[in-house]
Amino acid sequence: MGIFWFLMGAGVLLYCVAVRLRAGRMAFMRLVAAGGGLALLAGIWRILSPAGMLPRILSGLGLAALFALLMLEAANLLRIRALPQTDAAPDCTVVLGCGLRGGEAVSRTMEERLQAAYAAWGGETLVLSGGQSAREKYPEAKVMARWLAGRGVPADRLVLESRSRNTVQNLRFSAELLAREGKPVSKSRVRIVTNDFHAPRALSIARSLGYREVYVLPARAGGIAAPLYHMRECGSQLVWWARKRKMERKGRA
Repeated sequence: MGIFWFLMGAGVLLYCVAVRLRAGRMAFMRLVAAGGGLALLAGIWRILSPAGMLPRILSGLGLAALFALLMLEAANLLRIRALPQTDAAPDCTVVLGCGLRGGEAVSRTMEERLQAAYAAWGGETLVLSGGQSAREKYPEAKVMARWLAGRGVPADRLVLESRSRNTVQNLRFSAELLAREGKPVSKSRVRIVTNDFHAPRALSIARSLGYREVYVLPARAGGIAAPLYHMRECGSQLVWWARKRKMERKGRA
């Protein structure tokens, strides 16, 4: 078992280095790298102390955490396959932002979303939702608008939402803008565009915020960073489930 944890930890650390070199800095990667480092140290400890009780306990806890992660990912993949779809044209489309490459350019994940939105666009209003983090030079919505404008989408079809910092805010602030456009999400058919790993949670959040006739167009995530996004989504799902339960309890109060 010591060899297993040693090899896993080394593999995770090498993967994080490869992602950093190819895709740039990602905040969540530090946590993954820390986990890889702990696995590496635990493997060395288990190799040096094969009969020790504490290394065995830590190894068991690590296996339980790894199993839980795999189960969460499997459940998310099943939810992706079960996403509802429709051939009906949407009244509006909301494109969810994500981190910028180097703090200023369209990242691969963002481009996957933009390409899916552009390919499916039928002339409806496009809400581009994404704010600006401390590491970004521009709001994500502005960079997304520049990408779409460069492909001929008229400016009057684009609505920029540049305040949000997470998915709940993405969809809440987008709903506010759509209401001002005369397209309240409680009465409009809304298409949400995001990556496949993110789609089930985005749909759940939208429904909790009052989106009624809503569906998600999932853009397939590729590239070296895709496993990292899937891993992060497992944790994000747990956070959302807890937040959703809290919102539901407040609603019943």
